[in-house]
Amino acid sequence: MEKAKRLDWIDMCRGFIMILVVFGHTLTYNSNLRFIIFTFHMPALFIISGYVFKPRPLKTSGPKYAKRLLLPLYAAGTALIVYRMIRVYFETGRMSDIIYWVKRTFIAMLFASGTDTPKGFTWVHTFGMLWFLAAMFWAMIFLCLIFNHAKKESVRALLCFVGTIIGIVISRKYWLPMNIDIALIVLTYLYVGHFLKNIDLDNKKIMIPLMLACIVIWGINYALVGKIELAQRKFTIPLLSFAASIAGSFIVIYAAKLVYRDIKVYNPLCFIGRNSMTVLVLHFIESNMIPWNVILPGNPASKKRIIILFILRTIFILVSLTIWTKVKEAFKNWKRK
Repeated sequence: MEKAKRLDWIDMCRGFIMILVVFGHTLTYNSNLRFIIFTFHMPALFIISGYVFKPRPLKTSGPKYAKRLLLPLYAAGTALIVYRMIRVYFETGRMSDIIYWVKRTFIAMLFASGTDTPKGFTWVHTFGMLWFLAAMFWAMIFLCLIFNHAKKESVRALLCFVGTIIGIVISRKYWLPMNIDIALIVLTYLYVGHFLKNIDLDNKKIMIPLMLACIVIWGINYALVGKIELAQRKFTIPLLSFAASIAGSFIVIYAAKLVYRDIKVYNPLCFIGRNSMTVLVLHFIESNMIPWNVILPGNPASKKRIIILFILRTIFILVSLTIWTKVKEAFKNWKRK
């Protein structure tokens, strides 16, 4: 029973972070609130994945991760290619334009870069927020290899830390296809999440000093404008910013543990958290296929426009997610018959 409760509060935390992901992408690039959200939201997702990680042989875990992470990435990429083919056909009707966009989108999907012109591959265009799926896939593969071949926790921790250093060094010159360098960088996040299972989160004698330390670390980084953005391999104050991303993640995760079942929206948040990868794909689809600038013209920095856009995006994602889960459930029931 305790295990189910633990997974519920973790799902609630993941659901809250996914809402912040959507909101963060709705804000303008120079927004201070966006800066705050980006200091922890993606690192927290990796730490949570480390928390729920269970070492299994690669031959069983590899296909599972491919199905859960790569299949949605390529399905969304294929949908985007079809969408752009149809759009360009009606806009220009020129075969050369259609071929250009198919080629551009296909290459972007293969690289899965979160930014335009990744370092070392300046001819590649962004694939957007689904960079996370590719990075998570390779990170989990690396983590499985480490845990399967290293039995001592000290060795596992060291290998994950060394992997992070290697990833940072590589990213200074190349941003690798499928974000393999990011996958190496986040190994420390994953191990931190794994280690977090050894801490009694209900023990206030441990958690209060730990949270105070996390608040201080995060606060110093914020005061010094230490920016964190994994897709851009950005830790502007390298060691401090990396530590602050862990500290901010700890604060959010512990807060979720404290407020679990004490807030009225924990069930919807759990629903979003359990389907977080689907939510990310739906967010990718609406960002690329719904012409929000036409629907909501005006100043992108306008608070009113930001709020309305966030509400519309959330409604689209929740409605689509509900329909998708109902269809999946009906299909499963049909297969059992």
